[in-house]
Amino acid sequence: MQAHTTPNGTGPGRLALRLFGSPTVEVDGQAAPQLRSRKGLWLLALLALRGRREVMREWLMGTLWPDSPPQNASASLRQSLADLRRALGAAAPRLGCPTPRTVRLDVADADADVLAFDAAILDGSPGALAQAVSLYRGPFLEGCTEDWAEQERRAREQAYLCALETLAAYEKARGDLTGAIEHLRAAAAVDPYRESAQRALIESLAAAGDLASAILAYRDLRLLLRRELGVDPDPETVAVYERARAEARARRVGERRSESAQVDSRIPRPFTTLVGRDRHIEHVCALLSSSRLVTLAGPGGVGKTRLAIGVSECVSDRFADGVRFVDLSPLAEPHMLAGWVMGAIGLPDAPGRPSFGSLTDRFRDRSVLLVLDNCEHVVEACASFCAAVLAECAHCRILATSRQAMGVMGEALYRVPPLEVPPRRAMGAGSPCHPAMSAGEALAFDSVRLFADRARLASSGFAVSDANAATVADICRSVDGLPLGIELAASRVRSMPLPEIASRLNAQFGLTMNGVRGVPERHHSIRAAIQWSYDLLSEAERILLRRLSVFAGGWSLSDAEAVCSGLHTAEDAGGATACDFDVVTVLTELVDQSLVVYEPLGEHDRYSLLETVRVYARERLVESGEADAIRRRHADYFAESAAPLRTDMYPGPTVMEWHRRMAAQHDNLRAALDYYCEAGAAREALTLAGRLAPFWTSQGYREEGCSRLRAALSLPGAPDEERLYAEALLALGSMEWTQGDAERAWDSCAEAHAVYQRLGDGRGVAASLLDLGSSALALGRLDDARSLFEDAIAAARLIGRPGIVAHAQLGLGELQRLVGEYDAAEESYRKARDAAAQANDPVIEALCTADLGTLAFQRGDAGAAKRLLGEALHVKLLGATDWLVALLLPTLAAIELSEGKPERSAVLLGAAEAARERTNTAVQRADQEVLNRCIDLTREQCSERIFERSWQQGRALSITDTMVFAREGALADQ
Repeated sequence: MQAHTTPNGTGPGRLALRLFGSPTVEVDGQAAPQLRSRKGLWLLALLALRGRREVMREWLMGTLWPDSPPQNASASLRQSLADLRRALGAAAPRLGCPTPRTVRLDVADADADVLAFDAAILDGSPGALAQAVSLYRGPFLEGCTEDWAEQERRAREQAYLCALETLAAYEKARGDLTGAIEHLRAAAAVDPYRESAQRALIESLAAAGDLASAILAYRDLRLLLRRELGVDPDPETVAVYERARAEARARRVGERRSESAQVDSRIPRPFTTLVGRDRHIEHVCALLSSSRLVTLAGPGGVGKTRLAIGVSECVSDRFADGVRFVDLSPLAEPHMLAGWVMGAIGLPDAPGRPSFGSLTDRFRDRSVLLVLDNCEHVVEACASFCAAVLAECAHCRILATSRQAMGVMGEALYRVPPLEVPPRRAMGAGSPCHPAMSAGEALAFDSVRLFADRARLASSGFAVSDANAATVADICRSVDGLPLGIELAASRVRSMPLPEIASRLNAQFGLTMNGVRGVPERHHSIRAAIQWSYDLLSEAERILLRRLSVFAGGWSLSDAEAVCSGLHTAEDAGGATACDFDVVTVLTELVDQSLVVYEPLGEHDRYSLLETVRVYARERLVESGEADAIRRRHADYFAESAAPLRTDMYPGPTVMEWHRRMAAQHDNLRAALDYYCEAGAAREALTLAGRLAPFWTSQGYREEGCSRLRAALSLPGAPDEERLYAEALLALGSMEWTQGDAERAWDSCAEAHAVYQRLGDGRGVAASLLDLGSSALALGRLDDARSLFEDAIAAARLIGRPGIVAHAQLGLGELQRLVGEYDAAEESYRKARDAAAQANDPVIEALCTADLGTLAFQRGDAGAAKRLLGEALHVKLLGATDWLVALLLPTLAAIELSEGKPERSAVLLGAAEAARERTNTAVQRADQEVLNRCIDLTREQCSERIFERSWQQGRALSITDTMVFAREGALADQ
């Protein structure tokens, strides 16, 4: 084909496209003029991706303007092409229309980073992969939120990550560990959940001798996976970590044994071993290398003193004149600090010389570590003392423990966290279900290992087993992982069964250290430790701390200001004066004093209280007489924040962000609803429960949702709030149906339908007809279900509710597929998908697409099934709910089985079961037979051992890993 030419006979202008990161376009080395709309740039990117191929105008219209009528979309395409030609200038001849129905962009000699990237990835050689990595400046077409761009972006991100891992393996094989680590860090930065890259990074760091970084990388990964996904690293990753940790321990022992010089160190010798603090010791030792004053800060009972002793032992050989350990807790007079330190380290006063002068004379030319333990009650005196000592004694370093920082110039602050505790795996109302915790899983957590160690001291026969692991985990959670609380509980193993220990801990710190000698009074109980801290607070700090106890699961700064400021205290009962303090300032002071936990999360920073502190502060709140007022303000505030959740009966993507935000506030929303129910506030309880219903449904909290809706509906006066009452009934019926309780669902929906008819509420009538149809289908009343779905469709169309139309058409399609009316089912699914698109609801649109895929597979068209299921699965990648994936997996498993891959089928079947449990999602009636047959055939085609292993492997996968697994298999070519 003849090349394009410009009017003067030369070739088209040089075109450079940078589509990775923030997109740019250059013609002949100059930036192209800005396009009138972003659609023009998206059009250019789409054409560039297809190389020199002709692209159908109709396809471009449907991709770029999917919601516009064809005539409008055609006009928009013409306008964008004209705009694009003007912007391309000398390169405009590259943009042609070979036929009236097609468009093509000639990129034969253009400099397009994405095309060069794709070619380099296809080449696969180390040099080509290095070129691909250098071309990747960021996500493809950054800023474009359209579906097609997200799919292209994801594909290239995965290619980039694979290239980084391949290059790292290549560099490691030829001994370039620095290069391997650099590439693996880049992969982990883009996708921190990519365990293969994280594992290779840990391995490479260990191979390079940086064992501390390897161990830290593993622990950061484990924390991320537990916090965000509720899973642990896979066994292969754990094995890599264990090897690195064993090597680090062996190295430390060897270094200590090879040190022949003995120094004069006076460090307390605890009777028990230090558990779970290796990483923290490494961090603090590193800080002491670069800072002359390091303060270990944390709440009472977190183990600051024990960590300081461990650090002192670790670094003692660095100080030629040893370590001096001083306990300040008995010191009552701050001005006597220097004399106290002199006495503690065995230095006599010099006649006529102040204590401080004698101390600095002794330490001025010596290399010594001074450990000051328990500084919080004399913190100002300690700050002055430390500053003066460090100024006078050039070779002295100080390690301090306190609830708060000293505030001295050059001080390095290390916040000592509680020990990690196992995630909650309760099977109670609304909680996503998990298998019981094994002993091995529990002992992976430092808190459980500490409990096991101390319990064996109390009772030599004690061991953590599969039978008691869950109870031990509950005990460790009850005390927030505080070592003091764990040791208190473990000391009672000799005289009390584990469930009783757990019960007493949950009953407001009922365990004490009575009878144990040599323990400071403030450590006789968790309550005493917290009381010690509380007594040191100012009045404003005490007021704010007790008010903060109304929050559950954390809060933001704006939450604290809205709920905790501006109320009169009980002392101000006359109303003459208000408790006037700045919440931000006082909250910062509480963080500094280790009573409030601060977690920086970018734009969504969070604060929280350890549960032990929260319970203590709640008691003080009740004593103050302001508990009801603060709880009411808290409930009203969070009820109002939940309002955007329920803008329509079936919310679409406009509220997806609200679902994510409400997930972060779920515990506070629960507390608000609890308050309304306790207060008998029927209207408020029904309102909030109704607002939360879509969240409970989409996030898998259906059991909890049912329980809470029933509680609100049973309040005195609830039936008088007719519209709210009907909304709650309908939401309850919908959840009961999805949980498989069709009879109760029918009763709830029928009652709601009657109320809506009495009120003349057209939307409510249509929605209740829909849910009655779903209940009838689940009960096997097929004729009733068909009539109800058809009535719901008619009623919803009459009032312009496409979302309800989509759901009803989908239900009708399920019925038709169940009875073998495949042609009619396909038509219903397509109508449902069109209505979902009109309602701007991509999740239901994806569900319709998935059902079309399942139908295609049932009709023997595996190719169409793959394509359709791939489209539906893509919505999950854009943030859809996990229940959608739970519904897709059985058909994906059947496809794997049909292609002779029974092991992969078993993995997906196990993942499907786990996903249904997590989201409390029942199998659809039309899919139950297909699922049962798939399970039976999979068992037949692989041994029982392989089936069980693969099934359990699938159950252990996170939703994200399940998606990756699915796309690596039957959908890999989609």
